[in-house]
Amino acid sequence: MKLSPFYRLVVGVLIAAPLAAIGVEITAERNLPDLKQGQYQIAAAVNTVDQSREAQNPLADKALIDGPVLDPAELFPKASHGRSSRYIAKIFSELHYLKPKIQRNDQLSQKILDKYIEILDGNKSYLLQEDVESFQRFRYMIDDHIISGHLKPAYDIYQTFQTRWIERYDYAQSLLKKPMDFTVDETYVFDREEADWPKTTAELDELWRKRVKADALSLVMAEKEWDEVVSILEKRYNMAKRRMTQNKSEDIFEYFMNAFALSIEPHATYFSPREAENFDIEMKLSLEGIGAILQVDDV
Repeated sequence: MKLSPFYRLVVGVLIAAPLAAIGVEITAERNLPDLKQGQYQIAAAVNTVDQSREAQNPLADKALIDGPVLDPAELFPKASHGRSSRYIAKIFSELHYLKPKIQRNDQLSQKILDKYIEILDGNKSYLLQEDVESFQRFRYMIDDHIISGHLKPAYDIYQTFQTRWIERYDYAQSLLKKPMDFTVDETYVFDREEADWPKTTAELDELWRKRVKADALSLVMAEKEWDEVVSILEKRYNMAKRRMTQNKSEDIFEYFMNAFALSIEPHATYFSPREAENFDIEMKLSLEGIGAILQVDDV
């Protein structure tokens, strides 16, 4: 049975089990890159009848610069997301080669939370330590929430991250109001994966002061005048804020389901409908369209 609209989940395993009981369509493809001989790539399409028409229509993905800015209050899990999380959990627990125990699995729950935070802010540049500590109230409940379809905690975490993201770029833009002194000997560390979470807003401000200064210095070294530097960075930071405010409920669901899949094994990936379509295009090396490309400059 063909299910549409659909979610796609790549789990990379051999499957030999009755499929009608859980209502999914499975297709196996051989000879895909990065898969060992004898492995299959399994695409499980999960029926989600409540998906909006916009999600089904590729023309609904508007150019970033012209796209609507969503109110954070609109970022909440849909009923279809709850059903999909239950389907996906069932697929993993019954069809994945590891047969993971999901419900009442505190160890898995911790891994999912940590992975979700890593996906959102892996470089530890937006969230404060107090934010991460506040998320720990969900630490032993994530597994049960996926089984029950209660996904609001994932969206609560994301909204905190979104707020911090906007705050950071607002602060970055405020630093562009006066020229910077590039004669001061100081260091900015780009890779903060192993660093501690910033404890205070002042500590985060100092991190971002150096980050903005590094951005500006790279443009100065490219022989840009200060006015031009400010103009380019203003556009770049505005675009970063706009990109964040254009994320939809489906995007947050994808981040969270990827955290779940990757916590079970590092080669499992959840695809939203849009990402599944992009994956198909890349694998088939073919695309039908008018040949137009929309892009944003100076970002």
